[in-house]
Amino acid sequence: MKKWSRWTPEQDALVMALYPTMPETELAASLGRSPSSVRKRAMHLGVTKARESWTPRNWRPIGSERMNRGLLIRKVTDTGNPKRDWKRMDVIEWEAVHGPVPLGKTLVLRSPDLPRTPENLVPMTQREYLQHVTINQWPPDLQQVMRLRKKVLREIEEQEKSSPPVTSSR
Repeated sequence: MKKWSRWTPEQDALVMALYPTMPETELAASLGRSPSSVRKRAMHLGVTKARESWTPRNWRPIGSERMNRGLLIRKVTDTGNPKRDWKRMDVIEWEAVHGPVPLGKTLVLRSPDLPRTPENLVPMTQREYLQHVTINQWPPDLQQVMRLRKKVLREIEEQEKSSPPVTSSR
């Protein structure tokens, strides 16, 4: 077992100069230290690897495609933020025909029985989507009752907005 030794100012200077671009194993060998000790010393000195020389194992170039939760997605940018970098293929195809998806809306299948094509997609807000999904689960006569209820509630809401507020005289 090696005895622990202090870092010299010369070694610190080498770590600061070479760590960003040199592989840790090579730098560690030249200093007679372990790669983990070199990494820890670099962190202590505030030195990081150069971004260009480091890429994650799962990195893919722009244009790559993969499956995510059963949907085909494509890498469209390389910002390092997966939510921005990857986009669903059906959204890409829809945008090619109709332009960008309106702000605050998401694309939803018009009919779940049909394939995921631009013709079968419709932009909806979250509220519209929840109504679309829930009302279509019920039989037609119950759907009609639910729609009538919605109309009545909307009418009540409009009446409340247009009439002056009622104040109590206690």
